Amino acid sequence: MKTINALLLASLTSLGLLASAAAQAQSSAMPTKPIRLVIPFPPGGGPDIAARALINVLSPPLGQPIVIDSKTGAGGLIGIQTALDSKDGHTLLMASTGIVILPSMNPTVKYDVMRDFDAVGWVSAFPGVLVVPAKSTANSVADLLAEMKARPGKVNCGNGGIGTVQHLGLEMFLGLTGTSCNGIPYRGEGAMSPALLAGDIDMAFSNLPGVLPHIRSGRVRALAVAASESAPELPGVPTLRSLGYPQMDVQGWVVVLAPKGMPPERLALLDAELQKALTDENVRRIFTTAGLTPVIGGRSKLDAYLKSESDKWGGVVRSRGIKAE
Repeated sequence: MKTINALLLASLTSLGLLASAAAQAQSSAMPTKPIRLVIPFPPGGGPDIAARALINVLSPPLGQPIVIDSKTGAGGLIGIQTALDSKDGHTLLMASTGIVILPSMNPTVKYDVMRDFDAVGWVSAFPGVLVVPAKSTANSVADLLAEMKARPGKVNCGNGGIGTVQHLGLEMFLGLTGTSCNGIPYRGEGAMSPALLAGDIDMAFSNLPGVLPHIRSGRVRALAVAASESAPELPGVPTLRSLGYPQMDVQGWVVVLAPKGMPPERLALLDAELQKALTDENVRRIFTTAGLTPVIGGRSKLDAYLKSESDKWGGVVRSRGIKAE
């Protein structure tokens, strides 16, 4: 009888320890105050649209409101640093491709994405698109290249800012095709759009969400998609890969990161709830309207992807001799 009682006591003790451990894990997983989501770009862009679509779906299961904190400027660096300086376990960063580009562009940037952030999860991706104004005589990439080679350095190439993924995509394209152009930087794609529509620039790489309304209106012509797969929104438009440029993967993306130090249980919870939110019908409708493709990949493969993107764009920056403004 004593042996049975001892075994029973040991079992109850083990169950109690397991219950206590589970309770502690649950306690460290659930946020205890509002979550701050830092967005380093102006309202109306891809990261902002994605964030506002997601927060209402994410808040209820987390038991706390999610507050958007827009911190713009310096190509996203102000927002990135704001998030880095927050070690409260309740701050997230809605980051885009620029976060892996900035360190290779500017030697004063001291953060390291892999060292200073934990991946929470993917949000969306959108391809770069090679576009020309409607009045352009170029109806294909071959036409455009012929014009660029006939007028070396004279074709006006717009970009949404030095060091943006669209600018680096253009530089990659120029290097691969052995062409040159007169590069004209603008302060964002919004500032570049009027020049593109008016025909003041002859070509540009643009992100799909930003240029899609103008393509649909017929004021801009898409010549190629710079991604591994064609874009459903642009039927009949080839990829640059299919045209013989397999390196041309100019994907913009949006991910959620957390400054190092967030409890791992909370990271896992955020990852799981984010993936659920991306399947929400209303979220997907908003994404589709904005030209965003939800990416339900979770955090398990995100670290490796961020590393590969950092290596790719760092290589373009070095090979093309690009410096920060």
